[in-house]
Amino acid sequence: MNNAVGYMRLIFKDQSKYSLDVQEATINTYCTKYGLELVALFKDNG
Repeated sequence: MNNAVGYMRLIFKDQSKYSLDVQEATINTYCTKYGLELVALFKDNG
C-alpha cells in the first residue's frame, strides 16, 4: 500500500460546497478507491 498526504484549504468563509468536512471525506474516498494509506492530513483555514 502506498502512502498519501491530504491537504485541505478553505479560502472563503462561506464555502459550504467545499467545506473542510467535504474535502476530508473526498480525500478519504479517493484513498480508499486507489488503495492509499492516508498518513497525514493538513488543514489550511485560509
